[in-house]
Amino acid sequence: MKLRIIGIVALCLLSLAVFGQSGKRKPVTTVVKGIMTNAQRGFFIFEIQGKSDTIRLNSKGQFEINIEQHSANYFSIESNRQEVQLYLLPYDTLSMTLNGINITDLRDLKGRSAPYCDYLAKRQRADKMFQNTFSAANISLTPQGYYNKVDSARAVRQATFAALKSTFIEPFVEAESKAINYQMGNQLLTFMNQNNKDGQKQYPAAFHQYISSLKLDDENIAYVKEYRNYIKNFVSLKALERYQADPERTLLKYYEYMVDESCKGLQAPINKSLLFAELMPQVMKDVGMQDLTYIITRLEECSNDEKLIQSVKRYAAQFEHLYAGKPAPDAVAFDINGKTYKLSDFNGKVLYIDVWATWCGPCKREIPHLKTLEAEYHGKNIEFISISTDRDLNAWKNFITKESMTGLQLHQSDNPSESMSYLYMVNSIPRFILIDQNGVIVSSDAPRPSSGTQIRNLLNKLLEG
Repeated sequence: MKLRIIGIVALCLLSLAVFGQSGKRKPVTTVVKGIMTNAQRGFFIFEIQGKSDTIRLNSKGQFEINIEQHSANYFSIESNRQEVQLYLLPYDTLSMTLNGINITDLRDLKGRSAPYCDYLAKRQRADKMFQNTFSAANISLTPQGYYNKVDSARAVRQATFAALKSTFIEPFVEAESKAINYQMGNQLLTFMNQNNKDGQKQYPAAFHQYISSLKLDDENIAYVKEYRNYIKNFVSLKALERYQADPERTLLKYYEYMVDESCKGLQAPINKSLLFAELMPQVMKDVGMQDLTYIITRLEECSNDEKLIQSVKRYAAQFEHLYAGKPAPDAVAFDINGKTYKLSDFNGKVLYIDVWATWCGPCKREIPHLKTLEAEYHGKNIEFISISTDRDLNAWKNFITKESMTGLQLHQSDNPSESMSYLYMVNSIPRFILIDQNGVIVSSDAPRPSSGTQIRNLLNKLLEG
């Protein structure tokens, strides 16, 4: 598919060869145009088959998009954290009025694609009402009661669609019929995911029977939102079950299980590519500089999306020197009297380092927990070091005196090349770093003092070793 923007918007070009019975023919053009009222921003996101582009509004809120396509396809518009799905037929001009406050409130729909888009918007609004009225009741419902409720909602959706489907083309009828079923499956998986976190393990047989009746690897509807959400929830549930049985309950471990279950559960390359394209940005955002070696290995084994794999590799390469087992960079810091220290000065001791600042609220909330931890391990072979990144040295000095800060209180070096921020790539605080007696990194993003047994188990293991 090829998207081409005329005039007031800028869009990347995507290409797709189109073949007719007698050979090659030119793609046809579908136009989407209109106006956005109550626009919260001067643009919206337009998505097709996993690719997103920014569509800018003119001064009157108008837009126009030319789409080169040879078959009907699902599209979506995202604005202000809301989304509305579209289904566009080729050789068509669809005009509409969008509401920036409620993106599913489509008005003035005109064009052959209008009935499809109207149906999708109405279904989304009905589903939102269902979720809003039902969410408060979820807490008190038994699993069987929840199943009965969502099954009844599915029956209503099916009846509504049955009354309309004779006016739609067959590919849309097939996709939407499946979407209704996957939507219920998604609701069941969401319920199980939420309750499993609270220890719920037993569900009626109807849950498992319904979920097993749905095809996990259906590439014919790879771009249908309900199906894509179902895949994510299914993989997440499997990963969560493994995560809860693992004593090493870290966020990285959970994502490793997510990738592993994706590789095991999906065979169609397009389905895996779409799932990884959504998952990996979140992984890289959440795990920071933790070791992505296992995730990269699994991606190379089961994905043919070389562009995505290379982007993950480039991201991981920035942090490889901070992986567990690597020598700890020898950062420099100074105390309140100006005495200079290097981390290597403490070789032979376990180091638990808090990188913080006096203006950082989350940093200050960790201080009572850190003091408790320091008191518990007093006299043991461990050094608790707090290294400030404050620009205002007086604010730092006054704070540590006023709050009677314990442990070794230091400020990072004024020389950027030897500072904690530079050497340990600190881009958010608080950051806790754990180094063993040999000056080797245990974790460059260690559990916080408030994590309780998680950090204590790590410290005990190091001190016993």
